[in-house]
Parts: sequence; structure tokens; C-alpha cells
Amino acid sequence: MAMMNLDLSGKTALITEAVSGIGLATAQGLAGRGASVWINGRKPERLAKAAQAIRDRVPGAKAVTDAITDIDILINMAGGIDRVVPFLELTDEDWQYQWDFNVMSGVRLTRHYIPLFKKKDFGRIIFTTNEAGIVTPANSVDYGVVKAGVIRLSRCIAEIFSRTNVTVNCVAPGATISEWVYRACGDQNFAEFES
Repeated sequence: MAMMNLDLSGKTALITEAVSGIGLATAQGLAGRGASVWINGRKPERLAKAAQAIRDRVPGAKAVTDAITDIDILINMAGGIDRVVPFLELTDEDWQYQWDFNVMSGVRLTRHYIPLFKKKDFGRIIFTTNEAGIVTPANSVDYGVVKAGVIRLSRCIAEIFSRTNVTVNCVAPGATISEWVYRACGDQNFAEFES
């Protein structure tokens, strides 16, 4: 039986929206396997806190800068849902926001880094979607539809580059206890889920 090599020493990963939850855990996990990890997010104070959490868990993790020119792994985590809006109340702007945030953020970064990966003859791209892209809840139609789009997008890109050493995959975790859940659910107590 062959063992899977999980050593990522010498590899560099970029993880979008990695300031909390699954994104931060992914960054910590990759750094723990030896990868140099770049993270990004929308708020500098949250980025600094996340970078410190990675450093605390994995000594020597790199600081985040704006100039990320050489990576081997791209994890398109950017996306999410800011609020739950009933279908009949969703505006065109709501739909466009979800499309840009959840789909186009990954399209732009993938389009940017694939030439580098092809030149190196190595690249790993992972899109993170959500189970809502498979079974869309009635109270999150816009979110579910764009997450379904991410699933199809990743599959199409995988097929386009199937004869190269650039692999493209998609993961669809279920709901997780996160800061957003705390905000959305108000006073609910989720302490039993925390470690």
C-alpha cells in the first residue's frame, strides 16, 4: 500500500478569504505541512489577527503582502453569504454581488495564475463551494445558485487543463460554526461546538 506524501515543503499557497473559519484552518493546515502560505481578506485588522494565528500554530509562516508573484497552490475560498434574503426580495444588485464575490473572484485569480502554473508545469487549484450548491436551501437561493456555478466552473477548468500538470478540484463542505453563523443566529449558544 502506497502512502500519500503530504509534505508541502518548498510549495507556496495563496488562500483567499482566509481570516477565519475554513479558510484559516486551511491556511494553518498547509503551513503545518511545510508550505509557505499567503492569505488575504477584506479587513486589515482581521488579516493581521489571522496571520498571527497561523504564526502561533506554525512558526515561521510568511507575512501577507500585496505582491504575490509566485505560488504553486491556489485555494479560491473567497465567497460566502452576508445575509439571508427571501427570493422575492432579492434585487438584481444582490444577485450581481453574489456572482462577483463567489464566482468572479475565483475566475480572476485562476485566470491570472494558470499561465504561471503551465510555465512551471505544476499547479494545484482548489475551489471551495458549499453544499448549498448541490441542495439549495429555499432561504438562500442566490447563494445556492452561485455555489452551483462554482462547482461547474471548477469542473470546466479541470477539463480544459486535463492534459497538463495543473489539477483543479472543488470541495463542498457543509455548514460550519463560524462568525457569520453567530451573527446570523443572534443569541443562540454554540459553545458545545467549539473546541
